Amino acid sequence: MQSLLEYSDHPALLVMAIIVIAWIWEDAALIYGALLAAEGELNVALSVVAIFIGICSGDLALYYLGRAAHRWRRVRGWILLNPRSRALSRQFRLSTMTNIFIIRFIPGLRTIGFTLCGLWRISLYRFLWAMSFAGIIWIGTIFTLVYFLGTSAWLEDSDWKWALMGIAVVLLVANNVLARRSMNKPKKKRVSV
Repeated sequence: MQSLLEYSDHPALLVMAIIVIAWIWEDAALIYGALLAAEGELNVALSVVAIFIGICSGDLALYYLGRAAHRWRRVRGWILLNPRSRALSRQFRLSTMTNIFIIRFIPGLRTIGFTLCGLWRISLYRFLWAMSFAGIIWIGTIFTLVYFLGTSAWLEDSDWKWALMGIAVVLLVANNVLARRSMNKPKKKRVSV
């Protein structure tokens, strides 16, 4: 982390680092960008734009990965002929915005969800609009929270500011684990009397 801060005279390198980190793990890029802005190492607006570009370009790449997979007959047959997949596809087409909001705010669903949007050939325009709008709200919320924690008086001039990144990453991983466990729990069958 400190090695990147040594290049703070070159904000373009920090911007590129945020974008690349966003391709690998969006949440870490968001926290890193907010803490860089809180430290004064990077302009707030520039940090937010870098995060947005990184996240949107990564999501768009996943969408196009799904579009490319649609060309492979075996993948298309495996996904598109599955009755559950066809039902999900119909639901996505009917309420693209709602479903992309759900995907954006539940970590662990983004990769598969955005790839399936491309595979199901959800309209690129609808996907971009929904993904951008959900991304703006998500980035605004998390960035603001981390930025204000990073600039708070009790963390001023303290090395604990960067410990926030580690704490936030642990919380995000815990959220992923809990979300997956709740999604994988077998549903109890109702017994009718």
